[in-house]
Amino acid sequence: MEISCTCSKEDCSVQRRHQKILKNHHHFFLIIKSESKLADAAVLAAKTVEYTGAGTVEFIVGDDSSFYFMEMNTRLQVEHPVTEMITGLDLVELQLRIAAGEKT
Repeated sequence: MEISCTCSKEDCSVQRRHQKILKNHHHFFLIIKSESKLADAAVLAAKTVEYTGAGTVEFIVGDDSSFYFMEMNTRLQVEHPVTEMITGLDLVELQLRIAAGEKT
């Protein structure tokens, strides 16, 4: 059984010297259709490189809701406790279970 999912969408546009200062988990400029396309693109990126585990895929989003791939981080993000609070998932536990070969 294979499960691909997206847990959270964040707006990280408030930065200083390329360091994220403020994260919003609901970007009010994006419409649902665009968010679905972002989620689909993130899952496709992970599947294309056959990545298994926790990670993030980051995009730059334009004012017109167009988006462009920026980077993929194959690890839990430093801010993962915020995502855990919002989703109710224990990402560390899930990452360990996947690494042990368990199908979640």
